[in-house]
Amino acid sequence: MAGNKSTGFDYNLIKVMNEVIISGSLSRAAKNLNISVSAVSLLINKLKLHLGDDLFYRTTQGLKPTPMALEIHDSFVKAIAIIEDVMHCNKIGQRNDSPLRIICSDVTEDYYFNELSQFEDELVCPFEFANHLVFSDEDLTQYLLQSKIDVVVGQTCLADDRVVNQKIDSVDDFVIICGANSLLAHQKEITLTHYYSFPHVEYNCRLAQKNKETFSQVHSVDVPYSGVVKKRYSSSSIDSVIKAVENSDMLALFPRKFAEHFIKNRGRCIVIAELPSGLIARKTDLYINYLSSNVKEDEIKKIASYLMQMSCCK
Repeated sequence: MAGNKSTGFDYNLIKVMNEVIISGSLSRAAKNLNISVSAVSLLINKLKLHLGDDLFYRTTQGLKPTPMALEIHDSFVKAIAIIEDVMHCNKIGQRNDSPLRIICSDVTEDYYFNELSQFEDELVCPFEFANHLVFSDEDLTQYLLQSKIDVVVGQTCLADDRVVNQKIDSVDDFVIICGANSLLAHQKEITLTHYYSFPHVEYNCRLAQKNKETFSQVHSVDVPYSGVVKKRYSSSSIDSVIKAVENSDMLALFPRKFAEHFIKNRGRCIVIAELPSGLIARKTDLYINYLSSNVKEDEIKKIASYLMQMSCCK
């Protein structure tokens, strides 16, 4: 976008576009934003005129974003994540303790690390979470070696003799989640027909470019005809993924304990359904990576032990 075009630009237009992408329709976006459908359409057209390119096209499954819209959406999500990281780090930086710098996906932070408060009296270092988006395995290894971060938690094992890899959890129990107001929420059971008829939401935290962490690719279908999954929306933000499910008829493949966590502890309006017959989940392992020479190694080992305890209890 040219520099002179950005002068006086209303960034709320990006927020409206993002809502249309997540919800898949102007009417649902209008409802979620508490404005009229005509107002949403007007704002989208205003952004379209500013950019000089189309942002959506219509399909039988609803509105789909163009590559331009998806690129802006990804940048929007990254910008929000970076701002939140800066605010979080500034807040922690006021303390005298040297923080333990961690890179992990937002779902890992929410599900695992937020629960470590129960061990707060036994932990010395506070946590500082770095922006997790778009890092390669090589970058993550270098960040550890250069002491820019202390810990990497994810599905990836960093291949370097100086890096310790320790498995802290295995996830093999998956379910389908849909919004509480979705048509699927009232079905007695989810069939493979439902699974392939309804559009999907994909969570992809992009912690490592060569090993994308996603819940939508951890299954196989044990039937002659598997069908084609209709992926309507993909996001590196777990909040955006759940919001998309809540506010549409889209569904998502999800670890059962993550889904139960967001329902019980976060009050999210989603419903759990068992996997259709013939759909088989594949085990997904979670690892903690750190340098054996790290001065905080004892603290990291303690945290790894607590995370393993929590994963067994939940």
